[in-house]
Amino acid sequence: ETILGRALITQTWDLYLNRFPCYDREAIQLLKPPLQSITHINYFDNVDIAQTWSSSEYVVVTDSYYGIIYPGRNYSYPATRDFPKSVNVRFIAGYGDSAADVPDDIKQAILLLVGHFERNREATTGFTVSEIPMGVSSLLAPYKIHSI
Repeated sequence: ETILGRALITQTWDLYLNRFPCYDREAIQLLKPPLQSITHINYFDNVDIAQTWSSSEYVVVTDSYYGIIYPGRNYSYPATRDFPKSVNVRFIAGYGDSAADVPDDIKQAILLLVGHFERNREATTGFTVSEIPMGVSSLLAPYKIHSI
């Protein structure tokens, strides 16, 4: 997961923002793909009262590079206070509930890496390994998330 920047098995994450984006065309990106669903979007409005943004007022895109949220047609982002953690987006990410749901290339790369560490125990004990075998890198390359 660290190498890929992805959630492999289903897990719940919280994204905290100081406010919603200023412009309705600016999307909220959820940087832990693949996105399964949004649990809720809670926020403190501009008079500091806790609110929940109705799921009927926003659109969620789960089949893009990152998960994306933006206001639905004829809706805008709610007004919020500009204060740390004023907006909380709780979302579910991952390929599924079991290892069987993880793509085969990723599972094969894990097996290659475990085999490498087993064969090279002595050489890797006591320090962090910074380079992984080329086969692992090749298998993982299509799934690696690059920062924006």
